[in-house]
Amino acid sequence: MQNEIAAAAAHNFVVHASWASRRISGALVDVGEELTLIDSGLDTDTFNIVCRARLSPASFGPAANRVIEHFVWVSRPFSWWVSPGDTPSNLGARLEACGLPPAEEELAMSARLDAIRAPGIPGLEIERVQTPEALADFALINAENWVPPHPAVAAYYRRASPILLDEDSPQRFYLSRLEGAPAGAVEITLAAGVAGIFNLSTRAHARRRGVGAATLKAALADAGAQGVTTAVLQASVAGQSLYRRLGFEEFGVITEHRLEDR
Repeated sequence: MQNEIAAAAAHNFVVHASWASRRISGALVDVGEELTLIDSGLDTDTFNIVCRARLSPASFGPAANRVIEHFVWVSRPFSWWVSPGDTPSNLGARLEACGLPPAEEELAMSARLDAIRAPGIPGLEIERVQTPEALADFALINAENWVPPHPAVAAYYRRASPILLDEDSPQRFYLSRLEGAPAGAVEITLAAGVAGIFNLSTRAHARRRGVGAATLKAALADAGAQGVTTAVLQASVAGQSLYRRLGFEEFGVITEHRLEDR
């Protein structure tokens, strides 16, 4: 069962990371059998991603060289995400030997939607994002995870807005407002039969009030209405206790590798 969840989560992550970029002029997306490479064209490893490696020991070297040479040539940073099910089995060690040491580690977690509980918050209104203006508010909340706020985040969502808000997009965005002011945000990607949770964020003034949990619960209720029964996510150290309280259980570790300065 865990192998099935890991495979679904890996596919869901590819859709989350590549859906908009593969439809934007100036971006490069290569979704192959062995590897997925996403170059958004922006100067940030938040949207320049390599993932879902299905490499053999013999094919790793040429693939890694191709990836590194590409991003060095375009002078853009990138992250290589190693997830449960990626191969070869010693992929992380091989990446480190190539000058891509681990930079961040997160837990891969899953839960059944019907097991997730979160209390309502008085004065909190939650909406699915439908307009460029609301998507800009979503982007602002996520950009504030950096100090100062990351300008590339706003640039990405502004550029991708028509694509992300298209009715056929598998990515859905939710915004919560506390007493009328934007307070929380989350993205749900519907792909591979699961709801992928990404970018759950709460603004500083609204934290420790249950806003994040309530926003996520409302978004997953929408996913459940589409027939989805399982949610997956990758949890940072800061978010792991929240997700455990909501009923999520880990099924592996996800490690982000970044290229050393050259």
